[in-house]
Amino acid sequence: MSHQPAGKACNCGERGWMPGVEHVPVTWTRTAWVTAAAGKMQPVVIIDHVMQGWLTTMVNYALSAFPAADMRYVSPHFNIGTGGRVVQIESIFTPGIHASTYALNDRTAAVVRGRAPASPNAYSIGIEHEGFSVPLFTPDKMTPLLTAATWTAANPWPPAMVEASVRVKAWCFATAPTLGTPSRESIIGHYETGDANRVNDPAPAAIRYVWPIASMILALLPDTPAAGGLVHTVVRGDTLGAIAQRYGVTVAQLVAWNALADPNRLEVGQVLRLSAPAATPVPPAPAGPSAADIESARGVLRTLALDVSIAGRALANAEKELTAVRNTLDAIEQRRVAALARLGGES
Repeated sequence: MSHQPAGKACNCGERGWMPGVEHVPVTWTRTAWVTAAAGKMQPVVIIDHVMQGWLTTMVNYALSAFPAADMRYVSPHFNIGTGGRVVQIESIFTPGIHASTYALNDRTAAVVRGRAPASPNAYSIGIEHEGFSVPLFTPDKMTPLLTAATWTAANPWPPAMVEASVRVKAWCFATAPTLGTPSRESIIGHYETGDANRVNDPAPAAIRYVWPIASMILALLPDTPAAGGLVHTVVRGDTLGAIAQRYGVTVAQLVAWNALADPNRLEVGQVLRLSAPAATPVPPAPAGPSAADIESARGVLRTLALDVSIAGRALANAEKELTAVRNTLDAIEQRRVAALARLGGES
């Protein structure tokens, strides 16, 4: 396998390696089960993570620059930086080491529960995102550090990182048909694997919507009509809070997007929008008349004005003629009356 050096986009064409991104294959000796499954894994789910660290650190893990036993084998398939840099360190058809295995009753994602007790690493693609889901603190636990890279409601994931994550996911879905289609079943957060140490990955449990999962799924779906988009059909036991947390949105957003009069009352089978309704398209304003049209209209108006003038003069002449006729008739009537008067006198 031949890859470009770190820092350069690679287009080696190797199976399971995304073209156009950096390839930094892991250098440590894989465990026996990973070696046995290398190139054979059929991924069924993508697991999103936040690193609680920096992209350069994750790349160094792949290169075994950190010999500590507990960190040496960290190998998510992709690492994405805040500026959109993408570094792939493992083929998507080889298991990575990015998700832990815990008791079945701790697992919240159906895809994980259905494959217990197998490790999620055996059937998932791991994508790490640079930054922190909860802040680091000084040794005295008093002062938060690195707040600029701690993702919160007021400091969301950088657009470049989100766009890169969507691009990576789109390639994964196109390359690994076993993933199915983009949904909340095929893309989950690390916290949904039941890892008790990762309840705030990829976003704090209290503000899960900081993980922009709904917007990423919408970006991955084919274009839909204005009335379409991502939706959720209510099932028994659903609450608005649980639905909001599942899709990375807020209860207030769900209430507004669906015009819910009572957020505590949901009906089984009810379809809820998971994004803002598309604005009704405004018809474009009619194009203005061209210069030629304006000049033509002016010509018509001049002709009409001339016609009106001629008609006015004709009307004036007609009125004069009518007056003359009336005068003639009056004279004839006067002569007739005079004649009758004379005839009466003779009798």
